[in-house]
Amino acid sequence: MESVKEKNKLYFITFLQVIGPIFVILGHAKNGLPYNIFLQGMRTFIYVFHMPLFFFISSYLFSYKNGMRDISYNEWIKKKFWRLIFPYVVINLIFILPKVLLSGFTQDKLDFSLDTFITLCINPRENILGHLWFLFALFEMYLISPLWNYMIKNKENKKIWIIAFIICVCLRMLPQITNILSINDLFNNLLFFLMGLYIGTIPVKELEKKSDKKNLCIYLIIYILSLVVWLIWKNELTTTILCIITLLLLLKLPIALKIKNNTLNDLGKYSYTIYILHWPAMLSIRILLFQIMHVDYRITSAAMVVGGAFAPIFIAKIYEKVKQKKNFESKIIYYLLGI
Repeated sequence: MESVKEKNKLYFITFLQVIGPIFVILGHAKNGLPYNIFLQGMRTFIYVFHMPLFFFISSYLFSYKNGMRDISYNEWIKKKFWRLIFPYVVINLIFILPKVLLSGFTQDKLDFSLDTFITLCINPRENILGHLWFLFALFEMYLISPLWNYMIKNKENKKIWIIAFIICVCLRMLPQITNILSINDLFNNLLFFLMGLYIGTIPVKELEKKSDKKNLCIYLIIYILSLVVWLIWKNELTTTILCIITLLLLLKLPIALKIKNNTLNDLGKYSYTIYILHWPAMLSIRILLFQIMHVDYRITSAAMVVGGAFAPIFIAKIYEKVKQKKNFESKIIYYLLGI
């Protein structure tokens, strides 16, 4: 767990941890609902950068803390297994029964066949809760932590970084290969993981100097130009460029505007919980309002956003009160929900 002092120092990362799940929720706000130009446009735009942002945050923290530091590779992987793969497996298993019971209301049906079982085992995006693919893919990123450690230790060697960035760009530009074991996701996000890794080697004070309001204005102009280009010519190259500039802009925004307060810290600690539980909450609201009560899809979408953001926090708050009252700690709950 990070100390309060450390969180205050990395207030810009806390900001990203807060808005990251919000973008995911907004991106899921039209799932299962009729198409709407605004909702579809919002989703397309958010999908440019919302998951790269999570990889960027993860690698930044890894780099900032000097990688594996004094921990052995086996201990590190064991730690990440419990933090990422354990919740990935257990939460998907927990939601098998609800998905079967609600199969009449969901778009993807679950049938108990050998093909389905194999798909669940090897294709994270096709699992019970598809959004948990990120946990699986991030664990795979950490499997090659010795390489990331080497990059951090050789942060002054520009040739190594340039070659690494060129390789990552090439991998992203490759045609989609397969979703098995999140291969496509790894290739698509290695570039942004490497970005976070490199920026994590820059001292915070130096980062703050490079992110004043004047610098932010320049980035806003560049961002608008890249956005216009992307809207006119949507392809892999323009999408990648827009994503890179968006991530840098989101990083510089809280630094230039000095966005840091205790409320952000309080919300930041629930970012993992929101990411894990937002979709079950949003799906429940969609089924109740749109599919059972036939409420207008725009109202339903708005309710899904509110529920997806606040239901996980409400659950976390209730659990914390019970934990405090009963004076107990549960590692399993911590690994599953991050609380």
